[in-house]
Amino acid sequence: VWEVRASADNNSIIFSASDQSFFQLVIQDNQQKQSIKDWYNEQFGAVLGDESVMKLTNGEAIESSGGSVVYLTNNARTRIYTLSYIPVNESVLIYREVFAAFIKSLTVN
Repeated sequence: VWEVRASADNNSIIFSASDQSFFQLVIQDNQQKQSIKDWYNEQFGAVLGDESVMKLTNGEAIESSGGSVVYLTNNARTRIYTLSYIPVNESVLIYREVFAAFIKSLTVN
């Protein structure tokens, strides 16, 4: 059973499991309409190449090196979506699969 909570400004949604593991979706404006690669490089001081970018039907994404955070932008590049998961117990492998399904099913506008 997952509990769902939204922030007061509706820019963040947290999906919590009974063991306190959770997924979080944070939405922010992409005021400069940057590509996800350019935004990521600016935010984290990284120098990622085009090979790091995953092309999606309705945008593009970059996965963190640990795989627990994915950064997406929509095709219009108006928003940045940050999806993350924090497992309480790393040995519960189903959360990785649920997170992957969560990413695949997300539609960004």
